[in-house]
Amino acid sequence: MFTYHQDPVRTQVFKSGFLKTCSCCGRQTDIWYSGPFYTVISYEAICPWCIANGSAASMLQGTFHDPACCAQLEEAKLDELLHRTPGYEAGQTAAWLDHCDDYCVFIDFVGWKELVSRGIENDVNLMFMPILSLGHEEEAKNRMQESMERDGSFRGYLFQCSHCKEYLLYADYD
Repeated sequence: MFTYHQDPVRTQVFKSGFLKTCSCCGRQTDIWYSGPFYTVISYEAICPWCIANGSAASMLQGTFHDPACCAQLEEAKLDELLHRTPGYEAGQTAAWLDHCDDYCVFIDFVGWKELVSRGIENDVNLMFMPILSLGHEEEAKNRMQESMERDGSFRGYLFQCSHCKEYLLYADYD
């Protein structure tokens, strides 16, 4: 349903459990968006379908991502990301990674254990970490092994390029 967010139910940006009324289409829904949304208009709930078709961003005059935290790629791709892609909760402002001249697909929150279970701990491209700087890649990897946890105060955000399939990792502290 979403080009740049693989499974927003698994990443828990959609919640469920009781009925809410979508502030855009007015229909009752048992699944609604609970991730970041940048707007000055108050709203109760946004259903996945209003995100997917762009009506939520249009009606509520907002974006699902901070435009300053993503590359300014071709207009149609940027529009898809900002107005029709659910965001994710991050310790700091969520960055959206890009590769091969396109935005990457957000896969999931990860710790070192999740990278190992996927078998990609040696293949992931470290895009940003607070301690990562030129010449300190090994130190960053050691810090990830020691303290990066999926639900911890230091966690990773796993992305994958939809073109070359390379895994990219953004990590931060809350």
